[in-house]
Amino acid sequence: MDRPSGAQAAPAGPYRTPAGGATDPAGCRRPATVRTAAPGASDVARTCDPHSQTPRPCSGHSYPDIKPDVAKRHASRPPAADLPGWRVMCCRSITPFTPGRCGATSRRHRAEENPMTDLTPELRAALSRAVAAGYPFALWRPPYGEAFSLVVGLDAPVEVPVFDAIPVPGFVMAPFDSVDGNLAWLIPADVALLPGGYLYRDGITLGGQPVTDAQRAFAALPQGAPVRAAPDALPAPDATPRAEYEARVARAVAEIERGGVDKIVLSRIEPRDLAPDHDLADLAEALARVHPHAFVSLVSSAPTGTWLTATPEVLLESSAGGLGTMALAGTQWPEAGTDIATLTWPQKIVDEQALVSEFIRAAFIEAGISGVSETPAATVQAANLCHLRSDFTAPAADPAQLADLLRRLHPTSAVCGMPKAPARDFILAEEGTTRGFYTGYLGPRGIDGCTALYVNLRSARVSGGRIFLHVGGGIVAASDPALEYDETVAKTRTIAMVL
Repeated sequence: MDRPSGAQAAPAGPYRTPAGGATDPAGCRRPATVRTAAPGASDVARTCDPHSQTPRPCSGHSYPDIKPDVAKRHASRPPAADLPGWRVMCCRSITPFTPGRCGATSRRHRAEENPMTDLTPELRAALSRAVAAGYPFALWRPPYGEAFSLVVGLDAPVEVPVFDAIPVPGFVMAPFDSVDGNLAWLIPADVALLPGGYLYRDGITLGGQPVTDAQRAFAALPQGAPVRAAPDALPAPDATPRAEYEARVARAVAEIERGGVDKIVLSRIEPRDLAPDHDLADLAEALARVHPHAFVSLVSSAPTGTWLTATPEVLLESSAGGLGTMALAGTQWPEAGTDIATLTWPQKIVDEQALVSEFIRAAFIEAGISGVSETPAATVQAANLCHLRSDFTAPAADPAQLADLLRRLHPTSAVCGMPKAPARDFILAEEGTTRGFYTGYLGPRGIDGCTALYVNLRSARVSGGRIFLHVGGGIVAASDPALEYDETVAKTRTIAMVL
């Protein structure tokens, strides 16, 4: 994801996203298009004037914010308002992004909240037992949630299809580069400590009583030691010097100028030493306090390593109540106290976000999922950063459709580039396997009837007494290598502010 290059001030022709609605590059309030759900002749595209409650029919739909050359390259798919059963929701009808029973998820226009998210003594004791026994575990707090959840696997993690006909509840984590986007490492919820108390896995269900000797023995394990990264066989990544990253950006710009790729997302690694007396549980708790908007997690297993994450981006949520995802693009870091409704976005970011949305629309269509609703792009805040985002929701889908959709979405263009195939090839040639699980995905699977997957952004791998901050940014033809490096420095603060 990239930001306005060169300065904090927006260039001429910005796209503004105030709370009362959007404006076009000329500074006029831009209407949003609404498509009714009625079938047949009544299923017409309508325009909703933010100053009027009366919709009026329109003869067609276009994207005035997309440059003509970009629109031509991406003209193979119809715009959202021309897709059967598709809803483009009016700016005035924006609702919290809660597609199902997945708990508190991030809101588009939500008042600032700062819930006190503390690790209870019971959670700390359970974490300590898992670490002492060498068990894999996942601790997480959902966006705007007020409590952590924990799952502990009593056996080694296994690689499984995320969306399957018979899903085992637990926590999944997938790398950036994977053969099958629906495959991930599963930490089964053999022992789960959720806000409602302890639960124990029996096959694919969770119950209130332990059913195995290992589950019964868990409560008697020793506790009290600080939470540290478990040993793993994964190689420790090397730091990315500034000169090396800037040279990599320059090569990406040259590749883009040759044609065939519009955007390449590059990343780098910044190692730091942890305090000798560090406790990863304390760091996770601190992250949750300073980033109430984020999905905060601490995950540790032999195949994945140990990861600390505070990500703003939903990849895919699914439950019996429906499913949802989001299109995220652009990065700004306004001064503290800035009203985000006053922020402006340059045309290239508007174009990029529109293309990400187009990619998601195509993924839904190709996965055979209909009845999708889409909100207009709006500015959202994530810690010290702001992004341009639109949300997508749809009715519940079957496991085969969800698996197909996940394969198409991962990796997202926000962490890979556009088109994905050439961007991904460039990334692997330049970065090799250094990303590991950074820009992959992670989240609870089949917990309380919900699977909630998040892009593994704003994250760091912990190994021994060191923490390796992974950061990156979207490179386009206009990118400046020095400014791109500076953007990654700003992104390190998400994790670094609690070290």
